[in-house]
Amino acid sequence: VLFRSGIEGATIYRSPHEIAGTRPYFVLPQGSDAAWWDSRGGAPEAPLIAWATQLVQPKDLFLDIGTHIGTWGIVFSLFGAKVIGFEAQSWLADLCRIGYTLNGLTSEILNTALGAEPGTATLTARHTDGGGGSIVCRFDSPALTEQVTVHALDYFCFSPVLMKIDVEGAELDVLHGAHNRSEERRVG
Repeated sequence: VLFRSGIEGATIYRSPHEIAGTRPYFVLPQGSDAAWWDSRGGAPEAPLIAWATQLVQPKDLFLDIGTHIGTWGIVFSLFGAKVIGFEAQSWLADLCRIGYTLNGLTSEILNTALGAEPGTATLTARHTDGGGGSIVCRFDSPALTEQVTVHALDYFCFSPVLMKIDVEGAELDVLHGAHNRSEERRVG
């Protein structure tokens, strides 16, 4: 059991199932989540993650926006892609970095939210594991609340081959903040 960033009960978990030919380690915010992860093929969205690895080649840039604990990014890194993750919740970004280290990987996890415009926002999450954290959705009784920094993706000047965006309702804002990136990659 890990004690990091004030989160008691975080646990090192190794997927019992292969995901895209790998059996990665993750740091779960709550050890009680392990059985649920087992029942999902070793990670939430495991079949989708495995399928998506076909869309990149080793060394391609993959952006994991809303990385949570790095489920997508760790698998893509083990596959050979260059991964840059964005996680607004600082304690989850820490758990994600530990997960990369456990897999023998170097991480580039940026502790910031992405949106249409730079600034700050209040992030609320429905669940104590940080899942469902959003800067646009408000919950009556949030399990977690945190002030976060927001950047537009254009600020970073990345040209990814593929992006996964899972930011609980702010996906369109992220795309609006990536206007210059999408213009560069437009076909036709």
